[in-house]
Amino acid sequence: SVFDAAPQYVVSKMSASSGKGYYMSLAQTLEETVYEYEVGLYVGSESFRVVKERVVIPTDTWTHLAASYDGVSLALYVSTEVGALSLVKNGTFLDEPPMFGRRNAQPLHIGENFYGKIDEVKIFRAELLVNETAMHGACPSHAGGTLYDEDLVAYYRFNEGSGNWTRDSSAYDVPGYLGLTCAHVEQNKKAVLTCPEDYYIAEIAYANFGLNDGGCGAFEADEECFNADTKAVVEAACLPQAGGAGFMRECEVPATNALFGNACTGTRKSLAIQAVCMPAATHVGFDTTTHLDCATDEAEGKAFEGTCVDTSRWSKLHAPTLVGRAANLSAPSCPYKSATGGVFPQSMLLEGNCTEWDLAHAVAGEPSLFAIFTLDHCGYIDFTQDPDEEYVGALTYPMEITSTEFNGLADEQGTCYPRSSAHDSLAVAPLWAGVHYCNYFQDAYMFSYTPTNVGEATLTLDMGASRVAREAVTVVPGPIAPEFTAVTGAALAAAEAGRPAQFRIHAHDKVGNAIVHLPAAEAELLDVAVSGDGDVHVDGTLEGGVVTVALTFAAPGEYAMVVTLGNATLHNGTVAVHPPIPRSPSVYGAGPPEERFEHSMVTVNDTAYVFGGAKKDKTYLAETWKLTAGGTLYAFRSKVSVRGAPAKATTMMLLVNTASLIELGLMRPDCADMLFLSEAGETLKHWTDPLPGCGANDTIVWVHAPAAEAFHMYFAAPEAESAEADPAEIFSLYDGFEGEVYESAGGVWALDETCDTLQFPAGDAHAFYPSEEVALTGKRSLKVDTRETVGGSLTWPVARHLAYGEGYVLKAYLYDAGCDGAHWITPMFEPCRDLGNDKSASPVKNALGINTCSVLAKYAQAYPWGSTHINRTVGWHSLAFYQTADSLVLTVDEEEVLHVPALSSAIANVLIHGGNDAGADEAPAYWDSVFVTPYDAALSLELDDAVEPVQYL
Repeated sequence: SVFDAAPQYVVSKMSASSGKGYYMSLAQTLEETVYEYEVGLYVGSESFRVVKERVVIPTDTWTHLAASYDGVSLALYVSTEVGALSLVKNGTFLDEPPMFGRRNAQPLHIGENFYGKIDEVKIFRAELLVNETAMHGACPSHAGGTLYDEDLVAYYRFNEGSGNWTRDSSAYDVPGYLGLTCAHVEQNKKAVLTCPEDYYIAEIAYANFGLNDGGCGAFEADEECFNADTKAVVEAACLPQAGGAGFMRECEVPATNALFGNACTGTRKSLAIQAVCMPAATHVGFDTTTHLDCATDEAEGKAFEGTCVDTSRWSKLHAPTLVGRAANLSAPSCPYKSATGGVFPQSMLLEGNCTEWDLAHAVAGEPSLFAIFTLDHCGYIDFTQDPDEEYVGALTYPMEITSTEFNGLADEQGTCYPRSSAHDSLAVAPLWAGVHYCNYFQDAYMFSYTPTNVGEATLTLDMGASRVAREAVTVVPGPIAPEFTAVTGAALAAAEAGRPAQFRIHAHDKVGNAIVHLPAAEAELLDVAVSGDGDVHVDGTLEGGVVTVALTFAAPGEYAMVVTLGNATLHNGTVAVHPPIPRSPSVYGAGPPEERFEHSMVTVNDTAYVFGGAKKDKTYLAETWKLTAGGTLYAFRSKVSVRGAPAKATTMMLLVNTASLIELGLMRPDCADMLFLSEAGETLKHWTDPLPGCGANDTIVWVHAPAAEAFHMYFAAPEAESAEADPAEIFSLYDGFEGEVYESAGGVWALDETCDTLQFPAGDAHAFYPSEEVALTGKRSLKVDTRETVGGSLTWPVARHLAYGEGYVLKAYLYDAGCDGAHWITPMFEPCRDLGNDKSASPVKNALGINTCSVLAKYAQAYPWGSTHINRTVGWHSLAFYQTADSLVLTVDEEEVLHVPALSSAIANVLIHGGNDAGADEAPAYWDSVFVTPYDAALSLELDDAVEPVQYL
């Protein structure tokens, strides 16, 4: 091309006379492909801010030019790499106050005096970050893609391919005219149209001698003063005519009535003209065959000489972009129509609410949906993906230790007993899978899975070699459903007139999951209808996922009862209500009220009041009797005999067949309506042992029994508050590991180094800490982490806290994970005895627990370490030591495993140990509720089988 040092304006919006406005330009230098890159803007007060730098612009290569101004610095960027930018100059004006460009009425010019191609012109009203600027040069700035900016005020893509105007793709939609030149003069003046050098006037786009509004490129005629002949007159003066002159670069047209006529008499008019300039052959400087005539000649085999000019001024060669360049698959997305913003066809999307859609949560029994879209780097549909992309998706549940009894069949290699998932993995199925549907929408994949099990799970999806998704999913129960919702309780079949009888509705969803928290709105769908020989009072309470229904029948007889959930019947049966059982009041401190006659009685809610009347001797009575009825009153009691005549109140173990009492409807399923009273009416503190716990044939209840021959256990008060005591109140020492572990931090334990040998290395304080991973009582347990640490020993020096030296019971609860390791407890750990082989020994057999170095599949006792007859099972187990002056009895789950002579009846320490040899592959264990209390083998408690009806007041 011919050397031309004049500025070639990429963008210009400045006055031709004053230069005020802004511009971006390139100017050739004498060095080939080196240009003076300049950006300037007018900031007011006759001040301009201009920055320029010499840059290399390769020939026949698309180059991204960008400039950014923030009021104090003007940065210039250049790059030939798509999606990248290089800072070539940062002109700063830090010694001046921030100043910004001023608005002007000048038209925006793109490519004025420019040699080459221009594409994707974007102008923003605010500064962009560098990475944003780079991506705006590589991707369209449209909603639906990764880029969209409300500060975009002009956006010309030049994609029309024909015509003399191009659309503004910004929100302002101001079209641009290609090669536009304008003239606008008052009446009787001369309008001058001028094209740049080597351009000619090729078309008159607008002309009116009348009333005109707007500026260049946006002229509009007033309908009341429009001269329809104006355009033809201007074309005759400025365009080539048959037998006349050729194309003109400049044209003058006088704005007179004599030339155009007077279209609107009495009005001062103006002449406005918009013309299109086209390049001349000398300006284009290269041959092309895109012009119609040239293409026709070539197609017909005709030879032509000279230069063929591309007068269409359009090129199909566009600036490079990341559109269509395959990127990663999208993350799982909302599959509903409201999520796509119109980018994807609405017909392929599902109806639903994206506000409520949440990939991290799923409902058992309900389909969970998500979409995957194959997108390019600009966030648009990518049709370059392989339409046969394979997909594999699954919802998997975490591995858990298999709960089986090992029974000597343990793996001799044993690092841990078998682990398996609690639930089978669930396949993720396609609803819409790309090419598999008539080749439409091969960029979109819709997936669905319906979980049936609640809990924490992991959703994974692979497409081809790509891991598209790995998301943690919490599956919660679905709504209450009749298929698995259970109705249980003695009140379904029998009850006593006048006494509240209960049954329970255990809510489950339609796939069998127990509902932990039943919404009140769903509970209201339950209905209990009772009819029979008398009135029935029905009351219900909701706790968690269980609805407890209390029925009080006014009279004996048979009653039909139907329990429904919506339109589904959960239970349909007959309740046999027997007459009230006569009950003597159980009163402490005063005798029962004496008989009275001719009295009055009234009931208010659940309370009866008896007043007035007289004695047998007709003496008037002023006192009032009050009798409260309802489920808070204890209806039965059984005698508890104290064997052995204790000299003082002592905490002892009582066995209660709570399973039978619950089945007969005489006790709540949680055993919370047990109450122990002395013969004097004093409440005796008690605590239900967590193993085997409530609902067993031999539930262990620890009662702080009085020094008496007997006391009573009261029960059958379905609405009574639990009288169970804090275990720390009935045992001499108790630690439930709800707080700190170490004595230095407020706990009771200290790290022990008594046995510092290869077998028992010095402990690691980080091995012992409270954990909520698993607990038997309360919310926490003591975790002994022998997987990440060497473990060690904890000592609780109990001797200084105990005032007794006779017998004692030490009990603790161990969670066996079914893995290799050493986790045991001992109540009397004296200094270790060196065996001379890097091992140590306890001086007495008084340790219980796990030691897989010696015994793999059964619980072990020591020392020396030997096997008990109890097979290991995964879960919680009780380990207990019953010490008297004569003997020591060791039990696992209250089953005796060792009975040896005692060396001492005193207890000095409680020691918990975790860990085998350093470096061994071991699993952690958990301890809960360690307690010590006096024990005398001659003392015991025995519950009588007889059940006595009673009205405890």
